Amino acid sequence: MCASLPIALSLSIKSLYNSSRHSLLADAWAGPVGGGTLISHLPRIFFLTCFPMILISCASDPYAVNTCNPKNGIQLPTEQIPSLGNPDSGVKITVFGDITCPITKHLIVLLEDFIRSEDGVSIELFYRHLLRSSSSPSMDAAQALTAANQQGSEFFWTLYWRLMIIDDLSRESILAAAEASVPDPAAFRQAVTSSEVSTAVEQDDALGHELGFAGVPGVVLCGQKTSGTPEDILENVRYLARNAVDSETD
Repeated sequence: MCASLPIALSLSIKSLYNSSRHSLLADAWAGPVGGGTLISHLPRIFFLTCFPMILISCASDPYAVNTCNPKNGIQLPTEQIPSLGNPDSGVKITVFGDITCPITKHLIVLLEDFIRSEDGVSIELFYRHLLRSSSSPSMDAAQALTAANQQGSEFFWTLYWRLMIIDDLSRESILAAAEASVPDPAAFRQAVTSSEVSTAVEQDDALGHELGFAGVPGVVLCGQKTSGTPEDILENVRYLARNAVDSETD
């Protein structure tokens, strides 16, 4: 709710707060107001004193995540996790997703476009698997992506973009897309059925549930769990990226 409230409201709300609170409280303590008693006017007093302050707080704090401190919050390992963006960036975002989820795919597309823009140099995106189903195509796609990632993060993303545009994600189509995406198809075929790949997918999925994500996408931004529409999350990332660039230039 706070993210959708314009910051400009804070000035007008503060004005309402100051004028209404002092007027009503003064009248109430002086004696009966309009034939009532102080007790009868408590709901009005509460509304005019407390509710505006809640709105002021929302208006002055419009983003779910406002600061990035790598030493605070949720610490997620990044070794061998597929990533996109600047490894030296101060703004890290991890998306727990499933290739079969349209909202996850939309969020990834928005973040990828921003990261490749001039303003996205302060962002690094990590992707982890949170399965909507333990069967195909969720599991088959997650295992294929994990096996492709063993040959390099760039091949994970090559396969991810291919899978995004396949309407029928059968096991056969997933494996065919994977073999067309990696430099060593033979190594991929051996890895995709390995216990190492299965374990990596299961660990991602378990971590997502441990963090309390009931569905996809699950998002950790600068060490903090967050939620919202893909557009809301992108705007929060933009805000943090601007702050990161400003602090670097100070």
